[in-house]
Amino acid sequence: MSPILELIVKATVLLALALLLEAVALRRASGRLRHGVWCATLAALALLPLTLFLPPLLAMPVSAPPNSVPSPLAPASGGIQADNSDLSPRPGTPRSECGGVRGAEIDWERTILLSYALGAGGLFLRLLLDRIFLFSLARRATRASTTLFPCAFPVHLSPAVPTPLAAGGRAGVLLPESAEQWDDERRHVILLHEAAHLRRRDHITLPLALGLQAAWWFHPLAWLAISRFRAAAEAACDEAVVATGISPATYAEHLLEAAKTLKLEAAK
Repeated sequence: MSPILELIVKATVLLALALLLEAVALRRASGRLRHGVWCATLAALALLPLTLFLPPLLAMPVSAPPNSVPSPLAPASGGIQADNSDLSPRPGTPRSECGGVRGAEIDWERTILLSYALGAGGLFLRLLLDRIFLFSLARRATRASTTLFPCAFPVHLSPAVPTPLAAGGRAGVLLPESAEQWDDERRHVILLHEAAHLRRRDHITLPLALGLQAAWWFHPLAWLAISRFRAAAEAACDEAVVATGISPATYAEHLLEAAKTLKLEAAK
């Protein structure tokens, strides 16, 4: 088995086991636990290429038997060798006359590598442009009033922000300008959710996960794994908000109303 094929098989087994574990054993588990399992799975996937450089654990040297008997079909060392000089193609003889394939052959290995590079490069470029756009938004955003948004982290407002974002760093949390018209409870709920993202370092782990997705763009289970990873992160943040004493019904109502408001603003 080639090293590349071996790596793909190992990745398939790893991701399939993680998906099976989430669907069966972790079906009722908390979002925090499921997110931890996916973090460990994606970390193992990132380190998986290193296993190609490890020696096999069960490898055993195979030596020839001491008294090996030569095969009767093998030519004797002192026998008469057949003269095959007349069978070699003469210089200038077309390849088609010697039984070869007419025309240029396709280099499949190079074609596959080129296709992989184009797919991975395109996704990495998209990820880089998204990060640049996010930093640009953060730089042009306006610092929100600490009276309306009393937080331990900075809050910025921008008309170009489609939804609340935990950007991290000096940007902190980015909110749409309409957040100033939200009532106090809604602002409190949304900020609790984004604070949970910052506390869990989701603004760091998510770009790393998307980079891993770009590297494994050809594998359908990788896309499904990243989707489950993001869903578990959101569920963990929702659980953190509810743990503060806010009822799930009130929390869901505020999220729904905020989503409707942002959707109407985007349609204008």
